[in-house]
Amino acid sequence: MEDFKEGMIIRIYCEDFLTYKSIECNPCAKLNMIVGPNGTGKSSLVNAIVLGLGGKINVIGRAKQLSAYVRRGCQTAKIEVELYSEPRNYIICRTFNVDNRNSWTINGEHVSLKQVETLIRKLNIQVDNLCQFLPQDRVQDFAKMDSKQLLENTLKTVGSTEVVDLHTDLKELREEELKLGVKTNEKRKQLESEKKKIARLETEVQAIKEREETLKAVKMVEKKKAWVEFNDIENDRKEALLDRNKILELKTTAEKELLPFEKQIQETKETIKLVEKSINKEIKLCGENSSAVRRRFDCVSNTDDHIHSV
Repeated sequence: MEDFKEGMIIRIYCEDFLTYKSIECNPCAKLNMIVGPNGTGKSSLVNAIVLGLGGKINVIGRAKQLSAYVRRGCQTAKIEVELYSEPRNYIICRTFNVDNRNSWTINGEHVSLKQVETLIRKLNIQVDNLCQFLPQDRVQDFAKMDSKQLLENTLKTVGSTEVVDLHTDLKELREEELKLGVKTNEKRKQLESEKKKIARLETEVQAIKEREETLKAVKMVEKKKAWVEFNDIENDRKEALLDRNKILELKTTAEKELLPFEKQIQETKETIKLVEKSINKEIKLCGENSSAVRRRFDCVSNTDDHIHSV
């Protein structure tokens, strides 16, 4: 037993399993080969290893029901697989019947399938790993595996749990890296889009600034224009004020010069009034005299007529 390592199969026992009524074999610690003509049950031993170590029926790739592995004419089948361990080997026993019911024991103690699977994982036995265990009916599935699947299953086969965990972590990190790469590209595209938006906004802002500067310049020109116009108006006002003052001075001078004439005119007007009054008086007197003369003339005329009539 010196060459055996933890988890190696040291004994396989089958009872009423497929074509075997009873068979027991003891593999060695090195390479084991099962040789025999077709139909002698070589693959049956492989099937017994799979089913005896908690493997699923689909791993074998043959029958879909557990009852199909019970020898024809029998009701119950039994598989024992003894695994090397220190200080005591593990003897896993599986018993199942034609009704697809089965039970498990480890070293004679009844256990659940979950407990068996826990022990199998502890011993790093992977009957569902085609790189560790390859039934002949699954060869085509093995051929379909890509390089990634081969690497993963090989690591599970030859590597420790830590290596497998590291590889899993590495895959997750790689996936995360790819996701981050996608996000980075998206962010980069978003950044470029934002840069373009900023460039457009800067252009618009520059145009707005130029417009504001133009408006400021226009307002400044308008203010200067208003100031110039104000200055012109103020100058015109000052000139008009000077002209007004000059005119007022001329008016004052003229009024002073006209005072003697106005006095003379006033005196002349008074003289004219006196003359007019005198004339009116004479006219009135003449009128009165004319009336008297006419009365006298009429009287004379009447007298003359009287004389002639006599």
